[in-house]
Amino acid sequence: MLGDITMSRKKGLGEVKKLGGFKKKTNKDTGIFVYSEDWEVGELVSENADDLYCWQYAADGSLEECLEKIAFYLSMETHMESMKYVSDDPGFSIEAHFENMEKLRTQKLEAVKRECLTNGKYEGRGWEIRSQRTREQCDWLKRNGYPIVN
Repeated sequence: MLGDITMSRKKGLGEVKKLGGFKKKTNKDTGIFVYSEDWEVGELVSENADDLYCWQYAADGSLEECLEKIAFYLSMETHMESMKYVSDDPGFSIEAHFENMEKLRTQKLEAVKRECLTNGKYEGRGWEIRSQRTREQCDWLKRNGYPIVN
């Protein structure tokens, strides 16, 4: 009976383990820090940004998780930047203004992400996001891949 026979499935190329016990991570994003999976966000809690004790830990995790944590800051910065476009002109449209704010916020988020992936950090107004891996560690991962965990 053919219905009782189970056939084994061939492994795809992505499932085959490399001989060295490592796999390469492929990602379309540019920048060496794409190999960093550990990021952190800090908030400035005093006026002296150069003093380490004036910074407070806010969040950590993947870059996407940390970007979610700074969404409030990006919204506030975008709001402050877009306020110069608010006008008493009768032709001023509040709907267009809010659409422009959303566009600016999206552009700013992309710029922050691009800067993080290229330089490993971004300093905003009263906040900072940075990789917990060094450039050398990311470069090593780029060349050798991630260890396979079974």
